[in-house]
Amino acid sequence: MGVSPIRGTKLPDDWTTIRIQDYWNVRGQISGDLRLRRRKDSPNIQGEFLPLPEEDPRPNQGRGNNGKRLTIRNSLRTSDPFTAAEKAVEWNKQVLNKNKILVEEGADDSEFSVEAYFQKWFVEESRTREKDTTQNFQRWRNDNQSFWDLNFVQPTFDSDGNILYDPSWIKKNISKATKRHLKNVEQKIEIRVVAKTEGKKTGSGTKEQAKTLWNKLVAMAELEIDGHAFPTFPKFPIDKTPQCSHLRVEQWDAVLEYVISASGGACQKSLTEDEYYNLPHKFQNVYSIRNWVDFYDALMVQWFFFTRSQDMKRIKPQMFSVVEGDEDKVIFRIKGKTGLEKETENYRNGATAVVSKILKRKGNLEYLVFSDVDRSTQKSGVDVKLNALLKHAINEVCPDYRGDMDWTMMRHTTFRLTFEEDEDLQKGKRFKEFAANAHTSTTMLDRHYLKPLRDAKAASQSRKKLGLGRWAKMYLIKRAK
Repeated sequence: MGVSPIRGTKLPDDWTTIRIQDYWNVRGQISGDLRLRRRKDSPNIQGEFLPLPEEDPRPNQGRGNNGKRLTIRNSLRTSDPFTAAEKAVEWNKQVLNKNKILVEEGADDSEFSVEAYFQKWFVEESRTREKDTTQNFQRWRNDNQSFWDLNFVQPTFDSDGNILYDPSWIKKNISKATKRHLKNVEQKIEIRVVAKTEGKKTGSGTKEQAKTLWNKLVAMAELEIDGHAFPTFPKFPIDKTPQCSHLRVEQWDAVLEYVISASGGACQKSLTEDEYYNLPHKFQNVYSIRNWVDFYDALMVQWFFFTRSQDMKRIKPQMFSVVEGDEDKVIFRIKGKTGLEKETENYRNGATAVVSKILKRKGNLEYLVFSDVDRSTQKSGVDVKLNALLKHAINEVCPDYRGDMDWTMMRHTTFRLTFEEDEDLQKGKRFKEFAANAHTSTTMLDRHYLKPLRDAKAASQSRKKLGLGRWAKMYLIKRAK
């Protein structure tokens, strides 16, 4: 037997945590802080210890989000402290031996470890994105570091303290990564998202991000490690995407008519910059005439160019070019996520006349929408104003609308109505060209807009074909009598 009680010692009746070497003689080398721990929610005793930093193979030496090193715990599956002490000593020795091997392997593989490749990618990507002043670089940096830590670095445990996800594999050479390691990442994400959403989602979006990140790390490794087939991320079912909130065409028309009326018709006039500035306006009054003109301009940019909601506060008059000639064509240029400039041209007619009026009244301003709003903070007041005006307009003229009332919904509306009005855009070469022009993917467009359109069309066709049916007719006649 590896342990024996120290003569003259007695365990306290109400103990919660005790150090094994204070109450037992132990044969062999163990961690000096090896403890037994009793939990209120389980009869089983846990073993617990904190390895020395230089003997800890865990990422960041086992530190959590707050920087504090976390102990290693294991359920000993017994409520008897003497049996638990024996099991804890045996478990501790096994872990120490395993950690020693992992630390030695990690020292050899550190240059080519999964973690090292993430750091290489992160540094290179940061250099590219840091140059783009139009994007919030610090937010991107924080989000991606947090994503890596949460989904690859942090271990997870069950209610008994047993480890469910062991991140030690990211310390090893990336060529030693297996399909099982990636499956463990996928399962870790699903467990967290299922618990958070009460089973409504499985985290397919987060899994897709993890898959994309893994592919980027592998692409870097393939340039340095020849003749190795790296594992691919496991396949996973896509969460059912609810239909995006959007305005119907008659609701869009009603909102537009309301905005024109609220601006006193000024939004459709060919105003000079002075005339625009002299429109009734107080900064504290969200519903001022000048704000409604700005809101109209934002609607038109969305209508013609399908901009993302986060781009609205960055749009400047200089980003638009009205093409001279007989064709009704306007080019909109803005920097994307990578810092490269992307171009979008209008698919709808009327852009030339509308954009020309907008540029006439705002051509010398720094920003196209709400130029007097401070944009130095992360949460811009531009978004707040746009959403407030949108909600007000919808509540006034669309009382039956029950969807989202934010600017992302307006992007959904412009895509949906465009597909409804031009069925040729729904398939083939034109569909791909349209997606490229809007700087989005055909997969996203098909999932969010075309599939709901197909489903609605199929239901409509069935209603027309089936009609009331024999039994429904008999029932209605009976009720009428």
